[in-house]
Amino acid sequence: MSNPFRFFSYLLYLGSRALCVCERRLQHSMKSSNQHTMMLHKTERGKNVTDYQPYDSALKSLMGEEGAEILPHFLPEAEYLSEQNIEIDRTALKADLVYNIKYQGEPLILNMELQTDADVEMPLRLLKYHVGLHDKHRLPVLSVVMYLFETNIPTPPFQEKVGEKALLTLEYVVIALWMLDAGEYVEQHILCMYTFLPAMKGVSVSLLVQAVKEMEAHYNREQFAQHFTRFKTILHRSTMLSEQDKQEVEEHLYSYNSLLDNDPEIQEHIAKAADKVAAKIVAEAVAEAEAKAAAKLRTEAKAEKAEAEVRVAQKIIVGFVEARFPTLKELAQERVALVESPEALSLLVKQVAVVPDESAARWLLGALAA
Repeated sequence: MSNPFRFFSYLLYLGSRALCVCERRLQHSMKSSNQHTMMLHKTERGKNVTDYQPYDSALKSLMGEEGAEILPHFLPEAEYLSEQNIEIDRTALKADLVYNIKYQGEPLILNMELQTDADVEMPLRLLKYHVGLHDKHRLPVLSVVMYLFETNIPTPPFQEKVGEKALLTLEYVVIALWMLDAGEYVEQHILCMYTFLPAMKGVSVSLLVQAVKEMEAHYNREQFAQHFTRFKTILHRSTMLSEQDKQEVEEHLYSYNSLLDNDPEIQEHIAKAADKVAAKIVAEAVAEAEAKAAAKLRTEAKAEKAEAEVRVAQKIIVGFVEARFPTLKELAQERVALVESPEALSLLVKQVAVVPDESAARWLLGALAA
């Protein structure tokens, strides 16, 4: 288990923060069941835990802060003017990133979409965004879709045809990060592009470690923490490195993990997940345990409380899995029933709270039977 444990070191660190929040919610539930009910209503009005998109969030925040520097490296003839954050009129659509730019000296609207996986509907979505943005701004619209990780990508242009006759043609630009050379950006010290490095070709352990050290020297502590968080988010999903190399990078960068404690996006995600699960599950389990413990002698109460903690931890784990990966609920119920150790369950809560995708969650649950 040593190698998988190192692979999840970053996730465990974040998970420990989630566990602390859950414990605070548990203590709160002992004081007032009414407050728990109010909390449940509040969290149910917000987004579901599964709505959290770490890759989109990481890249959107980066492009929002350093878009002016980054855009010319993706579109050499583009000059950044300002960012637009708009909902397209008369539709429920909201583009990922919209900018006012000059392209080849002419003003236009840039729509940039961020993708982590293949999407056969992407060209049609770009067309919808194109029409909405052009209607709103009455300027030419340049559509760009950036694929973060290696996958099948569409070939421009998008055409609507009848027989051989093209009724409509939409030109757009595809950027595939895995086709860009990481070494070129590091050689030229283009720090605004370093967040993307783990997803680029030609990347290595030494190059990534060097890049992080350069970012640490260049940015202040708060800025570096934000860049480091995004960098590791991309690293975890990247296929440009072997799992062994990723683990080696993690070991080199482990000392920086304390910076993540101050990252507001991660803290918000952890708090939402903790609220959702703790409010719905922990309140009932703790209330039951406390009612029984009150009627017992101290020695009996300790044993009952320990047993209740195991049941609560098991339910929390199943609850996290059901909220984030519904198809794994039965597997989670089966596997956690095998674990009776509070310490082991505590560790599993931390892992499940922040495991990045369904494949990693399945592996984690499957390992419990070993």
